[in-house]
Amino acid sequence: MNKILLIVVVIIVVFAFALFRRRPKRANPRAGAGSVPNWPPNLDPERIKTMSQRPHSLSFVAFTEKVLLGIPRLLGDCKYVVITSTQVQDTPAKLYVSCEGPRGPNNAIAYKAAFEAAGHTFLLEPEMILAATNQDQLIRFAKQFNCRIIAASWERVSESAMLLVFTGDGLQSQTWYCEGKPEGEQINPHPTLANSPDHQGLIAAIRQLGVPMDVLANAVRPTMYQLQE
Repeated sequence: MNKILLIVVVIIVVFAFALFRRRPKRANPRAGAGSVPNWPPNLDPERIKTMSQRPHSLSFVAFTEKVLLGIPRLLGDCKYVVITSTQVQDTPAKLYVSCEGPRGPNNAIAYKAAFEAAGHTFLLEPEMILAATNQDQLIRFAKQFNCRIIAASWERVSESAMLLVFTGDGLQSQTWYCEGKPEGEQINPHPTLANSPDHQGLIAAIRQLGVPMDVLANAVRPTMYQLQE
């Protein structure tokens, strides 16, 4: 009887120890706002901290004409289904944050915001996929509305900076860098971004293309699109 009881106790202890070993390690709840939690374990905490100090990710498409009424058709051509379109008011920076991240079942719901300012139309596009995967659609749109399209993105995790320019005649320029090194084919690369392949260089290059970046500091009244991918 004592031998059976001992075996049972040993089994319970082994099971409890194994269960304890499998519990995920939690971040320290008393850690300050500037601290880095020990999760995920395969990332260097110093690298995570450095990443958080970089400028926030940014991605938008700028059109050199007032083409706001054509944006729903462009989204449709890019295989999006517009679920809702709502008029809102906020700064582009806050709008961008509210549009970030896919949602819904299977992450199939996306948000984009479009507005007109200073003779241009802006489409905030946190997914960073229109210019990369829908170039034919952008070229057709540029031809239809006789405008130039500047697509720009900065992704702070990978330190990627991309700048593309389209007209109705096709892709005119493609500059794409990742961690300071050229990524993919460079087509008539913009010299400013090529010489300074980071967030600062990207913003300077966008300004040189005539995009009125100052308007992004002011509150706007965009149309917020909820989209089914």
